[in-house]
Amino acid sequence: AASLIATKALLGDDDTEEVFVAERARKPSLIQVAFLTNPVIALCSACFALFLEPRFEFPPGFWSSVLLAAVGIVALLLCQLRLTQLTSALTLAVLSVMKDFATVLFF
Repeated sequence: AASLIATKALLGDDDTEEVFVAERARKPSLIQVAFLTNPVIALCSACFALFLEPRFEFPPGFWSSVLLAAVGIVALLLCQLRLTQLTSALTLAVLSVMKDFATVLFF
């Protein structure tokens, strides 16, 4: 919920066509949504991690793994947003369930 609120506050709402970060009053692009939503989610997760994990250390090679996962997550989000633009949200919901099912079977 916090990421949705921050995204709408910074990029504007579709109903009002107000955009605070962009120079012109237009809808935000997929790249703007992806690069704003993911850091907000990460900050919310970091806040919870501070309360739930009082002591933790980073293992060797942690940041390279984080960078690889971050690139994959942004690419997946961009593909999902583009798929929603081209088809419907129902298609994305069905494919998302199939992806989750495949992930469970793989692991």
